[in-house]
Amino acid sequence: MTHLFLEGDSQSGKSTLIGRCLEKLGICPGGFQTYFCNSDPSQPRALYMTAAGCQKIKNDDNIVALLQPSLPPLVYNRRFDALGKKYIEDSKPWAKLLVMDECSFLEKDATVFQQAVLTALDENIPILGVCRPDKAPWTKAIADHPNVRILSVTRQNREEMFQRALAHLNGLMT
Repeated sequence: MTHLFLEGDSQSGKSTLIGRCLEKLGICPGGFQTYFCNSDPSQPRALYMTAAGCQKIKNDDNIVALLQPSLPPLVYNRRFDALGKKYIEDSKPWAKLLVMDECSFLEKDATVFQQAVLTALDENIPILGVCRPDKAPWTKAIADHPNVRILSVTRQNREEMFQRALAHLNGLMT
């Protein structure tokens, strides 16, 4: 089983690519998604986590980090651990695909979350995720895993990477 993880600069279209793949495949994924509801970098921004494929909501119980201008991120490791593990583990019995959007440096001390992600790499449910392997040792472990293939997404190649990802996933799901 080869899992796909996307890497690339911010705003290169990685999460959009995942959404397009899910739409084309017509499936409800398992796993998790993270997102900001405030896009103004001059203001504090809360990073939320919900189950993949669910509506993006602003709920204090789903905040996993707070990014404030000119300050180090405030990361809620226990919430990363609890929510991330729950969204991955709870969906394994039924999911045809796990989404992991995104794995990065913020989770560097969320070891339960990390273990849930790394364990899933050895299992037979396909994964489509986003990874920033240059940001933390644990994300480098994802990129270096023998079951993982990294696709580098840029604004210039995102349509080509979408086609590659979709073809790969279609091959796994048929």
